[in-house]
Amino acid sequence: MGSTNRIATGLGALLAAIVCGGAALAGLEQRPRLHSVDVAHPVEQLGVSQGVWSGGSLQDLRASDGAVVEVTANSQVVEMSGFGTCATESPLALSFFVESELTGSPSPALQSIALRDFTTMALVPMGERWLNPGSSVTTTVRAPWNVARFLQPGTRQVEAHVTYQWGAAGGAPTVQIDAMGWRTRVRARRQIVDLRGYHAPALNSSQDWIRTVFDLGAERMLGTPEGVQLAFDVTDPGPFDYTFRAELRETNNSTYPRPGTTQVYRMSFDVAELPDLYGPVTIFQRFSVFNDGPDLEVELTGANQFSNAVPGELQVVAFGSRLRLGKFLKAKNDLAVAIFNDANGGYRVSLNGEVLHEAEGLDTRASTQ
Repeated sequence: MGSTNRIATGLGALLAAIVCGGAALAGLEQRPRLHSVDVAHPVEQLGVSQGVWSGGSLQDLRASDGAVVEVTANSQVVEMSGFGTCATESPLALSFFVESELTGSPSPALQSIALRDFTTMALVPMGERWLNPGSSVTTTVRAPWNVARFLQPGTRQVEAHVTYQWGAAGGAPTVQIDAMGWRTRVRARRQIVDLRGYHAPALNSSQDWIRTVFDLGAERMLGTPEGVQLAFDVTDPGPFDYTFRAELRETNNSTYPRPGTTQVYRMSFDVAELPDLYGPVTIFQRFSVFNDGPDLEVELTGANQFSNAVPGELQVVAFGSRLRLGKFLKAKNDLAVAIFNDANGGYRVSLNGEVLHEAEGLDTRASTQ
């Protein structure tokens, strides 16, 4: 499917609501609905009971990216156990996946997967298949009815047992594991973080610093069909100078929007008391998937930012490009930023119901840090 269709699917009605102005999106906020969403849970521990852990680290199992854990057979069998933790004790569905490849193998190997039933403490077989050497294969198994029995009560720990067995000895066969983990289907509600009506000094943690932190939790931050929406409206105490900084930060680094989800950030802010600033003011910022700095910003130009800067002008800084918009803030403003998180995603920035800039065909996946 082309990038245009994907972005239309991902942003859909949300973008239409933004373009139509605040009323449509406000109506959307007033009618939160329950959704079922898939949440990924990476493997947290890996134990090798047969074979030798010969390369890679646990971190290499968190994504299908070519970085692998290698386990070399010292007999005709490789056995390992993966452990993780689910976000909820009552998921609607539970599945386990492992992406692996056989190298140095003289023949195919039989892969078997079992899940721990914590009501009986038995390993329940989930299926087996033959794997041929030289190709990476992802195997997914789904827990049967009453999935709660596969979660340890209280800790929500899950356990999977994976075995590779060769029918004939010879060589030094190695299993390369590229990704391993669990997915749960959970109920989730769109989360609105609303700071409207707060006065900035009430949020201050120091003289020139507003720092408001929140934690949406794994089952919410990892995405809902309509995205995570943040409403940010703090009464300006003013006047400000260039040393003033305000921050709204999600603090749980283990949760982040998964690819294929859409987020909409809405910020209502009053800048009537803002003087001409010395430097730029960032009023929206999101960090790169590569954790090397912001990949999308909306800035208010400061008086001395550029030689030709016009104080009060807006610009969008996104994915290596800087767009001078020539748009001015009003006394009260409603900014909306919609992002479709995907390797071939897109975004749209709107101010007071008018589209400032939009782009597609970009790697807009969210930062994992």
